[in-house]
Amino acid sequence: MSCKIEYYQDQEVLEIASIEKDVLEWGNLLSKQDKFTALQNPAFVYTWYRHYIESYSPLLVLGKNEEGRITAVLPLAVCRKHKYVVCAGNELAEYHGWIANPEIEVEFLLKSLKLLKDTLSFKDWQLNWLAPGTDLSWLNEQELAKEGIYFLTEEIIDPLWNLNDPTKLRKIRKRANVKRCFKQYEARGDFRYERILDKERMRELLEEFARQSDFKKEAIFNRKLFEDDPHIIDFLIDMQDHPDLNHFSVLWLDDKPIGFNHGVVEGNQMCLAGYTSYDPSESRNSPGKLHLIELARISTEEGYESIDLTPGKDAYKSRFANDSRQVQKINFYFSKQAFLKARLARKTKEASTATLEKMGVSPYELKFWKIDFMAWLDELKSRGLGPSFNRIGSWFNKAEHVQVFKAMDMRKESHEVELPRGYALRKNDYHCLLDYEAAKGFLPRRELFQEALNRFARGDDFYALMKEDKIVYAAWLRNGKYALRFPGTQHDHQFSDTSRIVYDPKNYHVEYDRAALSAFYEFILQDCLRQGFEDLYYAFSSQSEMSESFKQERKLSKYLQVEDKRVLRIFGDILYKDFSIKEELLTDPKVDLQQNVQNKKGKGRRRRNLQKQMG
Repeated sequence: MSCKIEYYQDQEVLEIASIEKDVLEWGNLLSKQDKFTALQNPAFVYTWYRHYIESYSPLLVLGKNEEGRITAVLPLAVCRKHKYVVCAGNELAEYHGWIANPEIEVEFLLKSLKLLKDTLSFKDWQLNWLAPGTDLSWLNEQELAKEGIYFLTEEIIDPLWNLNDPTKLRKIRKRANVKRCFKQYEARGDFRYERILDKERMRELLEEFARQSDFKKEAIFNRKLFEDDPHIIDFLIDMQDHPDLNHFSVLWLDDKPIGFNHGVVEGNQMCLAGYTSYDPSESRNSPGKLHLIELARISTEEGYESIDLTPGKDAYKSRFANDSRQVQKINFYFSKQAFLKARLARKTKEASTATLEKMGVSPYELKFWKIDFMAWLDELKSRGLGPSFNRIGSWFNKAEHVQVFKAMDMRKESHEVELPRGYALRKNDYHCLLDYEAAKGFLPRRELFQEALNRFARGDDFYALMKEDKIVYAAWLRNGKYALRFPGTQHDHQFSDTSRIVYDPKNYHVEYDRAALSAFYEFILQDCLRQGFEDLYYAFSSQSEMSESFKQERKLSKYLQVEDKRVLRIFGDILYKDFSIKEELLTDPKVDLQQNVQNKKGKGRRRRNLQKQMG
């Protein structure tokens, strides 16, 4: 059986979608594949083509037999701006690849590679992970080199949750921390899982989905999937027309969506596809983990046999996976020079990674160093040389002074607090931070989001004073039974279990009423009284010290003073050396204090906490 190659570009590709015979033959090919092909399905491919045609020119390569029937399909696209070729779906497709009758697959691929090289004159073709089950045994380095085609491959483990084995789900549900999280949500209200099939309901929910996703991704990866891609929401909504390929679910607490998951399905297989999110302010109770547990439970009832957790070494994947398989990535080069350059770059990267691993730096951490560096360059572009180099200067020989005050009026009965007109107060609402402008603020936007993610995850409360839907002032509240690391220092301090500590108060460079600030702190005090806490402390750094009149008004008594001098600090606690730390207890000597002062070199706590957020 021979195979004739045809290729179509731009509008020609879209016209094929209206030819019922061609679409039917394409669809029939899917049933002959021994691999995951949902992302090569014409429904997915054409939906992506239509929404991304402004940025990517469709390029469809078809293999046909003597009778003119479609026997192979390779859906591609060409970036209009940079003129490189990608598989249809690009970053939105977790797996790349092609579909073909097994008898002509090798012939079709060889002819397709020659087409890309000789006819269309591309320099290379770089694919993402290939669909699980893709056979690469046909690759022959010497034979392809004769045609001026070279390649590099990479292999990784793809973790799976095999739902046919119910013991994994039972064991996870029995874990103490999982039981605790479920009980806490069930005690708070109507906690439930729901799959969304209606397009309009999905449209209403995607705005919150996008906010949750972008908040986390900006903090961890310095990118915003939804904000940076104006087409993705409409693409996902139109994919709802194909429920056999699409699985969109929501985790609810009463009327509040606290978690989302969007996956791709084919038959009895589900692939997470990378579209997951959860409410950052709920992260202390692991809504992402609970959502995956509920997804597995309901999916088992619906007849799914496996959940593809997708390639990668994220911690949560190893916790949930009970099976795995190998997947591969391949890059083709159409000149020996390009191939040799790419091979040298890979060998250099492998050698440097091995050296760093011997020094105790994992590839995972190296990845985040790179992200941090690129984020600093972005900050340099957006904020200019002044603020950026001021921050560099603060890494060297910097002194931090923290004063802690104790509220002396905790014994009075609680009452309602009235805010001045035009002000509002929100508690544990991450939306308050979304309008933060780094160019005008005290911190880069990403660093502010990182702080919030870490603090929400460890159970701290966030209070924000709002005016005209803009945050004007905010502070964090820490439960005294957990040690507090004073912001800007490497100093941990343990307060009593019956206390709360207000820390890291910030003015968001917006004018506000002094009475509003007083009401803000009164609200925090009353909130602590309602929860039964006996003591309230205020930790003010040298950058956020309050006036004497404010301290008198709030009846604050000086309690503790901390001084932290640092010789070197780089990229947010990756490397630091504390020169001296001084702690001085000023009042209330009867309080049982446990101190934990640490001088150490190594990885910063903030980085480790962020990496846990990925799981």
